[in-house]
Amino acid sequence: MGHLKISIMKIKNILVPIDFSDCSINALRFAIEAAHQLKARLHLFHAYHIPIPVAEMTLAMDAKIVEDFQAKVETNYAELKEEIPSVTEVTDSFEIEFAFAIDAILKRAQQSVDLVIMGTKGATGLKEVLMGSLTADVISKSNIPILAIPEDAQSCKIKKIVFASDFDKVDDPSCWDIITAMVKGFSASLDLLHINPNLEATSVEKAEEALHLDQHLKEIKHEFRFVIEKDVEKGINDYVSSNSIDLLILMPKKHSLFGKLFHKSVTQKMAYHTHIPLMAFHCES
Repeated sequence: MGHLKISIMKIKNILVPIDFSDCSINALRFAIEAAHQLKARLHLFHAYHIPIPVAEMTLAMDAKIVEDFQAKVETNYAELKEEIPSVTEVTDSFEIEFAFAIDAILKRAQQSVDLVIMGTKGATGLKEVLMGSLTADVISKSNIPILAIPEDAQSCKIKKIVFASDFDKVDDPSCWDIITAMVKGFSASLDLLHINPNLEATSVEKAEEALHLDQHLKEIKHEFRFVIEKDVEKGINDYVSSNSIDLLILMPKKHSLFGKLFHKSVTQKMAYHTHIPLMAFHCES
């Protein structure tokens, strides 16, 4: 088996949607720390939609309402810079868009963005992400990696990362670019976790797949972990809790077991209750 030539991508531009809520400001604090560690630049983005029926709007009303909203947002941003002065050290732009948030975020993410960092609200953190929040909608539709930050995440101290996968159809080198960039950027270690839900010994096939994947990871410290657990979600949750994991990475794929983690009927029984960030991205090889 020949060795692949590894090219390490760098995370240079991070999009941070912000609505000035406590949740999004916490995600911004996280993003500032991440930008310093990754040597990246932030692009703050605020999208807003005025919930007034079109039939009741006049051109004059439209212009005045938009002007007032923009003024309010700019005031909020000025206050934010006073509260968090360090934001100016790593921020290249602050943009305001009059549009539905999800549409605006997805459109902006296509413009030279390597990573999107967003807050997620809810006592159950990642479970809330997977059950239909704005962040979940962005994750499901974006081809740019999304890093979801629970509102009670304390700081950007990422030293142990786990990538939970079935190791199936993840042989495309581009699938590993963002993972490698995160691991190297944070000087972290990577665990590649496979949960076997069939209560059987790990198959030779999965071991061979792991060996094949090893060629993508020559540049980073990593270990393969195989866990037997009928409930995949519980298996991931237990592993995260018992191994002091700082970041969970999922790569949801259509029609796959791990892709089902993003299906509402499955997530209703999930028991994550974790407070660590979740990164999700699509790579259909």
